[in-house]
Amino acid sequence: MTKRPIACVYDDESARDAEPACAGEEICQRFKTLQMCAWYQRKNNKRFLPREAMAIVAYYAMEPIALSHDGKVTCVAFSPLGTTLVSGTDEGFIKVWNYQTGACERTMKGHRLWVNSVAVSQDGKMIVSGGGDDTIRVWTTEADECKKTLEGHANSVYSVTLSADGARIVSGSWDRTVRIWNSKTGACEKLLTGHTDWVRAVALSPDGTKIVSGSDDKTVRVWDATTGFCDKILRGFGWHVYCVAFSPDGAMVSGAGDNIVRVWNAKTGLCEMTLRGHAGDVHGVVFSPDGSMIVSASHDQTLRLWNAKTGACEKKMRVHGECASGVAISPDGATIASTLHGGIARLWDVKTGLSLREWPCHSLSSNKPDAE
Repeated sequence: MTKRPIACVYDDESARDAEPACAGEEICQRFKTLQMCAWYQRKNNKRFLPREAMAIVAYYAMEPIALSHDGKVTCVAFSPLGTTLVSGTDEGFIKVWNYQTGACERTMKGHRLWVNSVAVSQDGKMIVSGGGDDTIRVWTTEADECKKTLEGHANSVYSVTLSADGARIVSGSWDRTVRIWNSKTGACEKLLTGHTDWVRAVALSPDGTKIVSGSDDKTVRVWDATTGFCDKILRGFGWHVYCVAFSPDGAMVSGAGDNIVRVWNAKTGLCEMTLRGHAGDVHGVVFSPDGSMIVSASHDQTLRLWNAKTGACEKKMRVHGECASGVAISPDGATIASTLHGGIARLWDVKTGLSLREWPCHSLSSNKPDAE
């Protein structure tokens, strides 16, 4: 049976301050974006969703579109080697694809709730995932079972990344912390505190010396990956920071709810370039493998390709009817993968700007939206 959302008074934005008929016990349309019911927040003076509500949010689909047994796509990551793409779903599944043929090569299940983030090691043998069940899970691409489960976060793990040698995992969570883990032992080696709101994104510099984290507290923090000390706090954002990424030479890019893509010098903490053009929150950013291009994904239903040196927008890909919520780029720089809020993911040709494939409900098919 297709799961459908429960509607309540919050369908009407003007009625936010009124007590809903459901008394805050049902999930309203505002939970489409996993935001907390304003009435519940005022009544209980809480910032986080109660665990029971989070489980219900994960259960109800945003729209009554067809669902497969393993749910909607929530995140994607390319393997640095070969033609492998890894994706996660809102029902806790992880799938390994050959993105050129569209064949699903492996399906893995371990997370009890949705998968927020996936990352693949440089040798292509290890997958790391962060989920709404507050855990990080370590997988191998050669087996269907979870190798390790890392526990310690007190809320949803929203972002994960791996060091170049695969020895360390960095995670960011709604519990407002960043953690550094030993990927072999599963031990948490460092707990980085300082953010005053949800941590939405983490990235590790190519040389492994710096960690950056983006948060709902409207800051990016730059951490020493060895000591765990916060070296710099980058400010000036007009709203939540949703995404961060490093270039191959150590430059850093961020995307925020003020619709702006910013390029930073991670050493000095100075903003070197401000890229304007999006008309909605920027939820995904990534550098091309050669560092010449920045790709951004926005709720304005577009992907943009920017020249990393000049800041010029060189291409815009329009995603009709869906907000772009994440982005990744293949190791050869020729293919972009984007996730959309409706649970769909698309592959794009960088050169032409045309869509190569689309997989709603975790099943690959063809589609070609407009490119500009």
